[in-house]
Amino acid sequence: MFFRYHGRLQLIRRVLGLSAMLGMASQVGVIGHLIGGGLGLSVGERGLALDNLISAKVVLANGDIVTANEAEHSDLFWAIRGGGSNFGAIVEIAIKLHDQRRDVYSCTFVYAPEKLQDVFKEVIEWRKTQATDELIFLVLTLCPEGTPVLALNARKNSDFASGEASFSRFGKLAPLANMPCQIPYEDLCSLSDPYVANGFARVANSTYVKELTVDLAQQAWDAVMDVISKTSAKGSYVIFELGHFAKMASVPVGATAYAQRINSPLALIQVEYPKDVAGSVAEAEELVNKIKGAIDLAASTSETEGYGYPLFSDVISRVTDTDKYAKGIFGINYPRLQQVKAKYDPNMVFNKWFPIRPSA
Repeated sequence: MFFRYHGRLQLIRRVLGLSAMLGMASQVGVIGHLIGGGLGLSVGERGLALDNLISAKVVLANGDIVTANEAEHSDLFWAIRGGGSNFGAIVEIAIKLHDQRRDVYSCTFVYAPEKLQDVFKEVIEWRKTQATDELIFLVLTLCPEGTPVLALNARKNSDFASGEASFSRFGKLAPLANMPCQIPYEDLCSLSDPYVANGFARVANSTYVKELTVDLAQQAWDAVMDVISKTSAKGSYVIFELGHFAKMASVPVGATAYAQRINSPLALIQVEYPKDVAGSVAEAEELVNKIKGAIDLAASTSETEGYGYPLFSDVISRVTDTDKYAKGIFGINYPRLQQVKAKYDPNMVFNKWFPIRPSA
């Protein structure tokens, strides 16, 4: 079943018991999130948001309005599912909806820095039996009072008892705080809002890591705390996103334009300054790459994995003087994307995100 999105997804969930794919924070939009990839809270059960797109209405560079789906303009439909905003302005979409229970489980554990290795060891064990409806975020940052902490947010699309059973092991590691709750599904993404609050200059990057290890965790911790301690970027963090990515990765790379179908933990890195700090963005780019470099070195990250998640790659997504990064992020799909670009936007009117250069 699908629903033409008009800002009423919460109502649809409450009335019909259905939901679309939601982003990780409430500020995340729908269309940009979807066409750039669409990792979300239900990735383990439903895959990427773009894999749930049925049809889109697209305004092309010449002003034409076309419908793209499997039957009409199928080449454009293939390209916008992962190729982002490179082909036109998408003004309407038809998307799949899924059965969704009313409330879901969430629990946040907060640990002192000396618990880092114990927590990561337990997380590594948990991943061996991780269910498709389970998700953990491991956050390396400062708490609101300015103290370094490791926060673990566990989420499960289930009732409270099932959630407690899945994540009780983390309550045995002497956390500073243990905050379980059962919340409405549509409110779940708001738990990430503090990491994207207004009033700050941010630069983000990301990378996939082949394997989560204690040494990798320590290297990431040391790198982000070094930045926090030596600069005014006190809101910086590293988040290890541990979704069940097997369903997303099972889709062939050539099925859509999205090429980063990697079944590995994802490290999200963000350097955050107050907006009034002079030169903060330029320095943030340097620092975010420094943290990413430490993680890539510890994880022996390949070039493909190192491109990370396209929607969390500020440092490279805006580069317009070369298509090096577009080639990297789209991989084997890039030549085909160039052909679609030549057909629908040969003059590169749309060029703000991993700009694709049309084929000759």
